[in-house]
Amino acid sequence: MARVLLTLDEPRTGPDGRMAGLQVRVHEMAAALARAGHAAIVATTDELAACGPVDVWIAHPRMVAPLGPAVRARALVVDGYESPFGSFLAQAAALLPRVGDRAAQDYRASAVASLAALGAADRVLAANESQRTAYLTMLAMLGRIGPRTPDGDLVLCVPSGASPAPPRRDGDVTPHEPVLLWCGGCYPWFDVETYLAALARVTSAVPAVRLRFAGIDGVAGDPSALPLARRIREAVAGSAALRARSEFVAWLPYAERGGLYAAADVGVCTYGDHLETRLAMRTRVIDMIWGGLPLVVSAGDEMSRVVEAHALGRVVAPADPSALADAIVALLADAAGRRAMSARAQALAAGDLSWDRQIAPLAAYCEAVAAGATGVRRAARPSEAIVRLNDGRARRLADALRRVAWRAGRVWRRLRRTGAEPVPGRVWA
Repeated sequence: MARVLLTLDEPRTGPDGRMAGLQVRVHEMAAALARAGHAAIVATTDELAACGPVDVWIAHPRMVAPLGPAVRARALVVDGYESPFGSFLAQAAALLPRVGDRAAQDYRASAVASLAALGAADRVLAANESQRTAYLTMLAMLGRIGPRTPDGDLVLCVPSGASPAPPRRDGDVTPHEPVLLWCGGCYPWFDVETYLAALARVTSAVPAVRLRFAGIDGVAGDPSALPLARRIREAVAGSAALRARSEFVAWLPYAERGGLYAAADVGVCTYGDHLETRLAMRTRVIDMIWGGLPLVVSAGDEMSRVVEAHALGRVVAPADPSALADAIVALLADAAGRRAMSARAQALAAGDLSWDRQIAPLAAYCEAVAAGATGVRRAARPSEAIVRLNDGRARRLADALRRVAWRAGRVWRRLRRTGAEPVPGRVWA
């Protein structure tokens, strides 16, 4: 048995028991490791002192540098499930028009933190094989993999999994208005425009359909989700057909989310053809599979291949509203097909897609560390040099100056709008 520490930078649950992506992953990973026989400890920053020494520390890349001095661990596992060159990059690109250079600076800081963490890791967790290839390539460039240090199992593929005890789907056999569900925050890499364009055809073909939007602002009003969430609300408000059939609900406490899926007939998740898609792990799609919800998803990512391979719904080309609408309408009209898809989805969630199956490589590594059967890899000099190239004193100074200029520009534009003059001695922000 290994003592395994998993760290969070916020409480394990958010307001009213709700959880964001990292909270969910840490919560479920800890539970799965405990079921595998390990002592899994979840701690926030202010709880680390009471944890004592551990065999394995599992951390998000951005936590490694700030928390490292307070953690006593024999081995460091960097959880790279959220690729910095996928979602972080897409988010920075979306923020550029609003905040300018600040978005690029924040992205650089995140990328540097990830590179430094990869340089220090004893193992790296990837969410799928595409990520694993990307991380192996980066580790080779960082000098962690080379002629004398073959890759072996330096990168472990540990996707997120499905929770135990899926919800019952009594609604599948009870007459009701069909419900089409979009669930989760509308982050910049999701393609809400294609979904909105498809809904006009869907409501025309299935007039009784209910359009349910759940948690589109993110768990606690995530700023990066708000622009697209606002776009959805504006589109619904501007269309009599959509307005009559739509409802917006808050994201539910994690323990209660099964009811959201059980009360819906088809779930939708759409996204574009870009790097984020290729590297993504769609936790919301995994969760909808756990909930037995037939799906319509865009092609191009790992979970769309799972949906297609196991006949869990329909997969459509990105940015094709006609194909998306046709797929949704076809599923809404096929009650028997949906019941069969639900059964296959929940069987997959209880088997190959379960957290207990997904955690197996990590559980085995933790056991090897506790038994002293695996060595510890030290950071290679090339990795330290590459991190310094991207994060030297000159770069940090340039970032600070750009931030000052950005704030000054905001103040100047505000003054021009209001006609106000600065008050001597007052700090304007």
